[in-house]
Amino acid sequence: MGNPYPWKYNTSENTAAELDPRYETPLGAQERADKAEQDSKEYTDALDDRFKAHTADQTVHVTQTDHNKLDGIEWGAEVNQNAYTVINGIPANAPMTEFTIIQGIGIRVTKDPDGRSVTITATGPVDIDPIPLSKVYDAGNSAYLDAGTAAGNVPVLGVNGKLDAVVVPAIAVTDTFLVAAEAEMLALEAQTGDVAVRTDLSKSFILRVNDPTVLSNWQELLTPMSPVQSVSGKTGVVTLTKSDVGLGNVTNESKTTMFTNPDLTGVPTAPTAATATNTTQIATTAYVKAQGYITAGSTGWAAVTFANSWTSYTGRTVGYIKKTDGIVHIRGSITGGTVTNGTTIFTLPAGFRPTQNMSFVVAFSKGDGTYGTGAVVVAVNGTVYVDGITNNTLIPLDSIIFPTD
Repeated sequence: MGNPYPWKYNTSENTAAELDPRYETPLGAQERADKAEQDSKEYTDALDDRFKAHTADQTVHVTQTDHNKLDGIEWGAEVNQNAYTVINGIPANAPMTEFTIIQGIGIRVTKDPDGRSVTITATGPVDIDPIPLSKVYDAGNSAYLDAGTAAGNVPVLGVNGKLDAVVVPAIAVTDTFLVAAEAEMLALEAQTGDVAVRTDLSKSFILRVNDPTVLSNWQELLTPMSPVQSVSGKTGVVTLTKSDVGLGNVTNESKTTMFTNPDLTGVPTAPTAATATNTTQIATTAYVKAQGYITAGSTGWAAVTFANSWTSYTGRTVGYIKKTDGIVHIRGSITGGTVTNGTTIFTLPAGFRPTQNMSFVVAFSKGDGTYGTGAVVVAVNGTVYVDGITNNTLIPLDSIIFPTD
């Protein structure tokens, strides 16, 4: 029997043609190995091409950008979470809840699917019918009224942002400041229309331009001049004496010291002087009769013509008489006339006038139970007038006696 494993001793011997398949020669084994390697390479190359094509296919695989997005999703996150939560009090009740914008009166909704946008347009009153006020919620009473400045209108602001002056007239609030000097006035925090009273000048100034620091902006307020400019030739703070009013010889006496019997109400009485008395003492009717002036040869009592509202006191009619010795007597009492110095009571006719102006002291009632003294003057032209008398209640003239020319 021949050697069944001849290659063990001669490896270069070609045994590939050996009929017995159980045996393998080195050359045959190499051929088979090369063939298997080639087939494996061709398979893996084809598989690599297919893998690359598969990984590049974005239809079945996500991109790196998508990977990044997925990486930002927390574990357990809910798929298709609500697109919104609450809009105008309407909550989303499911992940896929839809919110629909519906157009209405005066509102147009335009959709753009390609641009994924919705446009809401206010169409204005041109595109809608007028809405009655009864359909407007909470319009209020003013919605029914016209705008304007007349009664029943609703006032509106003008272009200057203010209400019309017809509705709200301009209001000026004026403050008054008391200052003692110009510097104080210029330092005031004043506004146009404010007044500064200057005690140093006894004058007042009003701010006419809104800058109180400028003297020329202050306008002096003119005070009307008093109708009385002077008293007996005196101005300013006037203090009069009796000589200033022509009463230098008059003594200011009280009723109790001037008369023994001060009762001058009704028919005044006075002490009767002695027949030979020749002084300025008041002459009573008893004294006159004692002098024998009233005789049959006299002219008789004549009535006077009053001026300036003077009249005879009740029961004391005023009259005048000239006796035979040429002496003129005046009797009676006057009342009611003007007591301004120099005011005429009446005028005596020619033949009954003195040779010089004569002043006669008279007592007059003040109307309150007290009396004062003044004078009645008889001028050479016959004018009889008051001087220094301050009350017209009752003025007796019985003391007026004088000689004529």
